Amino acid sequence: MGVQSLHDPTLRVLGRIHSAEEAYTSYVEAREAGFDNINLDFIFGLPGQDLAQWRQTLDTIVNWEVDHFSLYSLILEETTPLYAQVTAGRVSVPDDDATAAMYEAAIDILGAAGYAHYEISNWARGGAQQATPLPASCHHNLAYWYNRDYWAAGAGAHGHRFPQRYYNILGIDAYIHAVGQTKTPDRRDDRAYA
Repeated sequence: MGVQSLHDPTLRVLGRIHSAEEAYTSYVEAREAGFDNINLDFIFGLPGQDLAQWRQTLDTIVNWEVDHFSLYSLILEETTPLYAQVTAGRVSVPDDDATAAMYEAAIDILGAAGYAHYEISNWARGGAQQATPLPASCHHNLAYWYNRDYWAAGAGAHGHRFPQRYYNILGIDAYIHAVGQTKTPDRRDDRAYA
């Protein structure tokens, strides 16, 4: 679930249409519906975010007893409205040292709460003593890092068939048309490794 932040003003700057409360409610409802392994995505190094705010977010989400977290450092993509806001000076983002301190805080707080930091951006419940893969670990992430195959399912999905990464046609109508014509809806990813 792409929560990204528990700070409503930051969610608005990011163009997200949910609030922090709605994100929590969705998580609770997913649990009540029977989902037994839930991941929440968060971003750190966000506009206006400081270490104290990030630590508060980490303390809060640890209390939710989530199975898995994916925590990503903000990357400003040139084609996004946020990039335009930052380069125009309308919003500012933490510098590299502050962002690194946020990452280290995640390592410390989630580790102390029993989450294993098994991949650069991912933590799974289970503790560092257990062998990988942990029951709550993301099998897609592990496949990606161990260079294993995984299949793309649906429009715009990405996959890997050794030795090539590929992606499906992005547009839903074009994807459905290709499948209806019994054509392969995937394309080679030219950025793939050698």
